[in-house]
Amino acid sequence: MNGRAAVIAAGALVILLSGASPSWAQPTTETLAAWGLQAAAAEARSARCAEVAGAVEGESIPVPGGTIHRWRGSVRVRNTTVDQVLDILMHPGTAPPQEDVLESRVLARSGSALRVYLKLERRTIVTVRYDTEHEVVFTRDSAAQARSWSRSTRITEVGGGDRGFLWRLNAYWRYTQSGGDVRIAVESLSLSRSIPALVRPIAAPLVARVGRESMIRTLDALKQYIEERTATRSTARAGSQRSAAAAGSCWVRQCRVPRPQTRSTAWMPTTVRDGISRASVASAMRSLGSLNVGTRTTPLPM
Repeated sequence: MNGRAAVIAAGALVILLSGASPSWAQPTTETLAAWGLQAAAAEARSARCAEVAGAVEGESIPVPGGTIHRWRGSVRVRNTTVDQVLDILMHPGTAPPQEDVLESRVLARSGSALRVYLKLERRTIVTVRYDTEHEVVFTRDSAAQARSWSRSTRITEVGGGDRGFLWRLNAYWRYTQSGGDVRIAVESLSLSRSIPALVRPIAAPLVARVGRESMIRTLDALKQYIEERTATRSTARAGSQRSAAAAGSCWVRQCRVPRPQTRSTAWMPTTVRDGISRASVASAMRSLGSLNVGTRTTPLPM
């Protein structure tokens, strides 16, 4: 395709993809049935801990009336544990800061389940923003293994209308302890309208590039977010321990007189040492001298 033809095709692509049409308003029953099969297969792979490639890879799967975009990837988060990762992700429960997520907040929380709002932005030929809600559930499989899944429950294109760019969005995550690190793997599924045959040669590579870049940004942002939060918590914990040690107190008391003994009515003071201040030697010596028992005791070491 020469330069002029490419420009014409790109212009046609913008026109076709920018205009909202009632025919794209909602996915058909057949489209949703195909989506359900793919989502069930992805959930089964996550539950049985199927291997996910380290490098980001993806594919577009044509289905009746739409296209399913499947992307997979993984990242290793250093110097952390599965327990720490789950706690960081669940509290506060909002998505890590990243370019595609403009806003996020937790709408409801129940045990290990969350309902989350995300304002998303998707950029291909045109830029589209969405108000979305997601159900997120965390599951612990063992001491070294956990997983979570996120399913979209509402996706609304900002500004009204529905051009069919994003109908569904699910993600299936696994967290595996590997020595002192945690390997996080994800499989993401999204559902959109079919790409018109006229512009498919141009649109398909663009969609693939955007999907790959989005997955890479998501994994990089997650890694940075968890490592920074882990380091911040470790620093705060160390500071708290130092403060507790400095604020402690030390009490030194003269031991009781061994039997046989003569009862002494003299005052037996107590030596108190606050924090790391110097002990009162004079109080300890008065305590020693008050024992009228005909014996000597060894002064307390100071």
